[in-house]
Amino acid sequence: SHQITAPAQATTYTATFIRVGDTTPPTISNVRATNINHRRATIRWTTNEPATSQVQYGRTTSYGLQTALDSTLVTSHVVRLTGLSRNTLYHYRVKSRDAAGNLRTSGDFTFRTRR
Repeated sequence: SHQITAPAQATTYTATFIRVGDTTPPTISNVRATNINHRRATIRWTTNEPATSQVQYGRTTSYGLQTALDSTLVTSHVVRLTGLSRNTLYHYRVKSRDAAGNLRTSGDFTFRTRR
């Protein structure tokens, strides 16, 4: 008679990753361009939790330029754009990342520099 040997049972280790805490990006609100002149503008926004500040900007929605990342965690954001061209329509969007690393990017906004 033939003896049938069952294959050895594989031992399975299940790794469980528990995500602790914050998995929600900050909420961005009240985005606006202020103090606009022919070469500069100040972009301001608020977040519902402390987060970093960065602005992408340019003449189209491809942007192409961005400010240096300000890694200070704040809820009231102020980023100054300089070296702009006069009488030019700029598109911009703002980006904020919270302490847990969750990133939110706003929609597109525009402003026009002075003549």
